[in-house]
Amino acid sequence: MHKPFIFKDVERKIQVTIQEKTTGLAVPYLNSRAIQTRLDDVLGATNWKNTYSPWQDNAQICGLSIYDTERKEWITKWDGAENTDIEPVKGGLSDSFKRTTCLWGIGRYLYEIGGVWVEVIQRGKSKVIRDDQYSKLYAEYNTAIEKILKTMTNRGSSLPAPTEPKAPDKPQKPTPKAPTNPKPVNQPTEPKTPILEKESEEVVNGIASIITTMKDGVPFFSETEKEEARQIIRVARMNDNGVAQLRNFKEFLSEQLHKRAA
Repeated sequence: MHKPFIFKDVERKIQVTIQEKTTGLAVPYLNSRAIQTRLDDVLGATNWKNTYSPWQDNAQICGLSIYDTERKEWITKWDGAENTDIEPVKGGLSDSFKRTTCLWGIGRYLYEIGGVWVEVIQRGKSKVIRDDQYSKLYAEYNTAIEKILKTMTNRGSSLPAPTEPKAPDKPQKPTPKAPTNPKPVNQPTEPKTPILEKESEEVVNGIASIITTMKDGVPFFSETEKEEARQIIRVARMNDNGVAQLRNFKEFLSEQLHKRAA
């Protein structure tokens, strides 16, 4: 179940946008159908089941049970998610399911992959990734997978490589399951380490240095762009994934600075 997904099975969403909203941070995620297919392929359709329960009026709890053939019993893990802004209950059910499957190892490696800055366009009320940017995402994804596999090999762990990566497809909307009645279990949060705190501080300071760079008293970045950068820093989670995204953002800003200074 831990095996990485091929590129076309991993979707991307724009987390934040900058520069007059023509550039956005694309982050990877899995939809419910891809996860359900993985569970069916690995376990068999009759050897897993999920249940739901509302939680505190604005969230959903999901329990994913897998049948242990050796112990001859169902083993269940729980996680939850708040209802979403659009289609609140449906979104909460879908998100809680995806978070729970991560406890079983499905797609957990995606938390080690940072977002990628891409060009975006307006489509309806949303910002979407330009079609010509998917080749960039494809290359970045495969590079990240190779790095993760190499790191795990050095640690003495193993993670199967995805088979036959294919050309990218456009993402699809998730399909939630119907609710029933389980009991919730709280999950511990990941503590920050001194090394992570130091690294995040260095990245944030680097971003601040870039956006305040001037030539002959003239700044390279507008006040709007500076505020957008500060907002990205404020909302970033200071864990491995959040710091990786900030590091990518710093590299993007550095590229923009070199272009403007040329």
